[in-house]
Amino acid sequence: MKKYNLMTFFVLSTLLSACGQSLDSSSFTPTNESISGNTSSNSNFENSSLEGQIEKDINKVIEICSKAKTQSSHISSGEITEQFNCPDSDLLTYLNTTIYEYGEDKYGDVVHFYQKTQQEKVPHYYLMKSANGSIIEIENSEGFQDRISLTNYPEIGPIIYNRQYEKEYYGPENFLLSLLKKAQRNSNKDLEIHLQDSTYKISFGYLLPEWFRKINISFSLGQFNEISYLKIAINDYSYSFIQLDEKKQIIMVKDGALASESYEVVVNQKNGKRKFNNPYNLDELALTSYDIVNNDLILTSDSTLIIEQKKSTAIFLKNPLPTTANPKFDYLKVEIFGKNCDGLVNKNIYENLAGFDLRGIEIGTYAVTVKTINIAKTFRVQVIPPLS
Repeated sequence: MKKYNLMTFFVLSTLLSACGQSLDSSSFTPTNESISGNTSSNSNFENSSLEGQIEKDINKVIEICSKAKTQSSHISSGEITEQFNCPDSDLLTYLNTTIYEYGEDKYGDVVHFYQKTQQEKVPHYYLMKSANGSIIEIENSEGFQDRISLTNYPEIGPIIYNRQYEKEYYGPENFLLSLLKKAQRNSNKDLEIHLQDSTYKISFGYLLPEWFRKINISFSLGQFNEISYLKIAINDYSYSFIQLDEKKQIIMVKDGALASESYEVVVNQKNGKRKFNNPYNLDELALTSYDIVNNDLILTSDSTLIIEQKKSTAIFLKNPLPTTANPKFDYLKVEIFGKNCDGLVNKNIYENLAGFDLRGIEIGTYAVTVKTINIAKTFRVQVIPPLS
């Protein structure tokens, strides 16, 4: 049994023993991440304590939010406020407000976002699609060259970094759906769902190896059934602040308990026409064509470059287009494939996308892929024994 499940079993046993009960290990079904619930009430959700009904209700809420995500194209701008508190450490307490706005260019959606702070000059970020459909980020910082991130972004949206999950989410809708799927497991049987004044409210909790986590969610839909308002509160409590409700047989937080850590996100989004104009034209700033050259020989997918073992050779990017291409808005990445990828080494990438070095270490045949934002080209390399 994993350490996580042993810890969960121990805590449940301790709580039950305090109530004069015992936990039979044969009836305990371990899970990687406990989550829970059992009540639901409002005009649209049937008032029921039956587990089957709460399961239907959470599935219905997930369906509503999944459809809301498809309507996110109606969102023109928004604001995200994140607050993290750790009472035992002032260093871990912070408050961030992110402002974002959407636009479009020839390749699809664009989002521009930045953090609202007391400083006059803050970094601005832009997520957009390149000609090959990949999503890239450009960071614009005062006093520094604009630069492109090599991170592989799955979607275009303002980035929410959930410190407690140590994960980034692209857009509030993805963060919300990730939590609702946790609620769907309902392992603590405390899941509650309500609809009040057009606001959906969901709460649930689950055990972790070091604490009990309680999550409260509320959200509202806008004119096009998009997410217009979202609030998420995540509170972690040490085991000394939880107890077993004997009647409901659920773990609950004691009255007056102080969370060891708390994380709150509030999102407000506006719908309307997307007016943001992307200041970056990748067709002018990123390479759309170039040749890979070694000793005046253009390397193509049909080419095989011969390199002696323990020798190096220089590879250059020649005839780059467009002429307006700016190296600071593009990147050069070299990938090597083969039975032993360490047998051929990319020793150095030159500045300004000029080229790179290859060194043969182990005899064999390799494939080398050269990537920029818009282009990927591959050629073969054969490392042979020294000729002299």
